[in-house]
Amino acid sequence: MVYKSLKGSRYLIVLDDVWDTELWDELISSFPIGENGGNILLTTRLEEVANNLWSSFRIRFLDKKESWDLFRQKVFGEEESFSYELERAGKKIAEKCEGLPLTIVTVADILSKAEKTAKYWSEVAAKKQSSVFVDAYDQMSKVLYPSYDYLDQHLKPCFLYFGAFPQNYPIPWYQLVDLWSAERFRDSGPNRYSDLATTFASGSYCYLLELFSKNVIMYDAKGCGYHLHSSFWFLCNKEAMKNKFFYDVNGHVDASPEEGKTYQRRLCIRNSTLFGTKDVYDSIASVSTVRSLLCTGPYHQYPVPMSLEHLTLLRVLEARIRFYEFPMEVVKLVQLRYFALVYDGNLPPSISKLLNLEYLIVDRNHSIVTSTGNSSYLPTEI
Repeated sequence: MVYKSLKGSRYLIVLDDVWDTELWDELISSFPIGENGGNILLTTRLEEVANNLWSSFRIRFLDKKESWDLFRQKVFGEEESFSYELERAGKKIAEKCEGLPLTIVTVADILSKAEKTAKYWSEVAAKKQSSVFVDAYDQMSKVLYPSYDYLDQHLKPCFLYFGAFPQNYPIPWYQLVDLWSAERFRDSGPNRYSDLATTFASGSYCYLLELFSKNVIMYDAKGCGYHLHSSFWFLCNKEAMKNKFFYDVNGHVDASPEEGKTYQRRLCIRNSTLFGTKDVYDSIASVSTVRSLLCTGPYHQYPVPMSLEHLTLLRVLEARIRFYEFPMEVVKLVQLRYFALVYDGNLPPSISKLLNLEYLIVDRNHSIVTSTGNSSYLPTEI
């Protein structure tokens, strides 16, 4: 019926947000392609669907000027009169939307109903976790959630792992691959990048490529790493909290065990300097069930105290913070598979007692230049 009604006519068919290549293959026979200028416009979030089309292109993010133009149009409409201070604050807010039109439109809708003063807008622009953006991301979650929900089961924990890192923080691919492997995020089934698994000695790298092809993660060429757009980072943390995937110590230093820490398997600390505070120390000490402790974020050059005596079940310890002295309590963590730290001295021979250790990553402090440049700091026992 569709084919007959369109045959001989000019038409434009719009198929929005297509998730399945088989659906497209079935629908294509309903359209008289190539006759009388008929056209089909299809949008999708999946690279796999896009590659099935005759021609496709990736939609880029908006630049600063385009972001401000869209923001201004949604907030002010045809109104042209507003102060320079309001415009300056508005441009900063538009820039914080990171080029995503959905974020710009949602934030603009919230601000159009609030007071339009330079003071209020400057506060919104200055705060990293402004309530306006939190509200906007919460509204957007309904639109973005299918991107997470449609992920294959083995990809969901990989996606949620990004939330343990700071917002907009580029993560090197090899760090993610090592962590996922140590966490046993593995799937026995085939995937479209399985031929690369042997090349990189880990199927985890294939998972990274799959997430990228589904447009839920981004690559930062400047920072040489992968990260989430802030809108997805918010969704990621929301889902991680709901599924008890990890517990964010930074955001809950005042929370009691009954409010989320109990029975958590992963703790994340996105600011290593917090290790030295009593609140964080008590927070870590109160959760003995933790299997992974992730201290993520930018490198901190000053030594930070750490106590691990209560975390006897720890398997993954990502602690790339500087130690003046080697934390000897680590050698008692007999379940440890992964250990990363920044340390300038020689590792103790007792590190060889960790028979389950698969990844030992020792970074040297960048401010210290060694004369030998070799791995002599590793004990012969290991």
